[in-house]
This record gives sequence, structure tokens and C-alpha cells, in this order.
Amino acid sequence: MPALSPAFGAEVFDGQNKTIITTASSTTQVKTGAGKLAKVIVDVTFSTIVIYDDTGAGTSNQVHSRVATGEYELMLPIDNGIKVVVGTGSGRVIIVWT
Repeated sequence: MPALSPAFGAEVFDGQNKTIITTASSTTQVKTGAGKLAKVIVDVTFSTIVIYDDTGAGTSNQVHSRVATGEYELMLPIDNGIKVVVGTGSGRVIIVWT
């Protein structure tokens, strides 16, 4: 069976931007406005990694939480923005988004 092309309704999307976060106990506003959270890659873990669909000073509308290392394909639509809050420790998390 031939591979589907976008003309047939198959979404071929990975992400156009990459943000690398290495600062512990920090909040990073990766993006404001609508978009897509494509992938989260955790190389070395912080104590917590929580991602919100939010742009305000608060932390509402949690969309993802991860501590274990690995690569997580999400493809989540985002309405307000992508905010990443990481906990203590030494780590690196890569956010792929558009």
C-alpha cells in the first residue's frame, strides 16, 4: 500500500522550533499564542517537568508532566502558549514545538 500524502488527509508534522532548557528551578515561556507541542525529549531529568498551555503568571491548564528520561511524541494543540516549569536537580529537556 502506498504511503499517504498530505493531500489524502494524513498529517505530516514534527515541529519547526526547538527550545533547550537546562536551568533548574525555572519557568520558561517557550511560546505565546496558539500552536502545537510536538515532542518532549528528556536527556537528564530534573526532579519535575510540567508543561502548561498558559501564558500568565500562574500555572493553569497542565498538558504534560514527565520525570523519566525518554522521547515523548505528543502532537498536542496549544491555545494560549507553552510554559515549562522544571524542578530542582541537574537536567536537560528539549521542547519541539510550532
